Amino acid sequence: MKLPLSWLKALVEFDLDVEELVEVMSHSGLEVEDVTTPGAGAAGIRTARVLHWEPHPDADKLRFVRVTGDGGDGEVEVVCGAANFEVGDVVAHALPGGHVPGVTGPDGAKGMELSSRKIRGLTSHGMLASPKELELGEDAGGILVLPPDTPLGSSLDDLIPVGEPVIEIAVQADRGDHLSVLGVARDLAAILDTTWRAPEVPDRPSGPSIPVSLRTDGCASFHTWVLEDVTIGGSPLWLRQRLTQSGMRPIDVVVDVTNLVMLELGQPLHAFDLDRIGGPSLTVREAADGERLVTLDDVERTLAAGDLVIDDADHPISLAGVMGGLDTEVVADTRRVLLEAAVWEPTTIRRTSRRLGLVSEASMRFERAVDPAGAARAVARAADLLVSLGSAAATGSDVVATEPAPAWSQRPSVRLDPARVRRTLAVDLADEVQVALLERAGAIVGPASEASAPDGATSADGATSADAAGSADAAGSAAGHLDV
Repeated sequence: MKLPLSWLKALVEFDLDVEELVEVMSHSGLEVEDVTTPGAGAAGIRTARVLHWEPHPDADKLRFVRVTGDGGDGEVEVVCGAANFEVGDVVAHALPGGHVPGVTGPDGAKGMELSSRKIRGLTSHGMLASPKELELGEDAGGILVLPPDTPLGSSLDDLIPVGEPVIEIAVQADRGDHLSVLGVARDLAAILDTTWRAPEVPDRPSGPSIPVSLRTDGCASFHTWVLEDVTIGGSPLWLRQRLTQSGMRPIDVVVDVTNLVMLELGQPLHAFDLDRIGGPSLTVREAADGERLVTLDDVERTLAAGDLVIDDADHPISLAGVMGGLDTEVVADTRRVLLEAAVWEPTTIRRTSRRLGLVSEASMRFERAVDPAGAARAVARAADLLVSLGSAAATGSDVVATEPAPAWSQRPSVRLDPARVRRTLAVDLADEVQVALLERAGAIVGPASEASAPDGATSADGATSADAAGSADAAGSAAGHLDV
């Protein structure tokens, strides 16, 4: 799991530099695998608007481009090999004297100092840079095109934290909560004896959503929000950077927001084009043996009995907990979106994923168990982001839950034996100190020293069920947070 430092700081209070933070994490059970600084060394990168372009007279695959100058005034000429931009686009102009970190220089060294030079007879004053050349992503097929309202003449590092540290941690099999920035932030708050905060979310809109029927115990709850007046376009630069820092590729604002919320809160979501759903309602059910579904990666999958699917009263439109279907994909002309967040049975998702050889970011999280109460927060957070970005209006919502709740979705209570914790740790840890440590980790400690993860009222901010599996695990949690 990759954790941009600024994202952690947005969710937990601390005043440590990255070296100090890594040391604390490493001594407290969080295995740090790497620390990188993508974009470090970038200099002399300014935003500019494309004013004019024409084919290079002596090179079929090059363009001769005029852009606004440093500070947003005047004009500068640049030769560019990309073709993914038009007049009016805002781009990243690497000025002469600047430094591009993702380019290999003539001497083979990483990074390159820029100058004004002739390319096939025309002088290019610097370059228009791609995301990969700026180490802001892996896309090298075109230059970085910024949102149209980006201020002109701005330094790139004034818009986003270029070169900030990204900490990568190993995620243990029983710590699915560490597949989210919030889960790690909560642990850090306990370790550092500080406070953490989950993003605030709005109340559900009262308008109608599409009716949903649950016909399987493999789904504990299914939450939907309806978004109207959707505008599909590129995401703002800060959002794109957080995705690329986390190892994900930006696609469009709707998909990007669902991925951002998954990384932030640990709850996968899916966005359907509501107008491409064939029926008036949805059914969550088990697949029939031999049913077929073309998933988002454009591969036709043969389903087996026991796989979980979302059906639109005509055919499966999503392989639940693993990957959505191509038929209802959000596309450029999508105007209405159904956002979905559900809680799926981990064993079923693991079995389907392994059988099909289809491991996704969603399946990795569901098979480790997500917070049963986190789906409501996640779908509200995604809808709120899309509304605040001016990309949609939230008009309706609904939630359907299996009653009674399936046994697999119930949070276990654990009878904590303080004496056993002391023996396990070989530390004379008073009962009240143990309680305080567990509460700092997000557990609710009740009478008779029974500790559990937070219940439905608060567990959207809390630990997963794997965090409180017994006194031995409680001892481990206490040790990590005590740093013994």
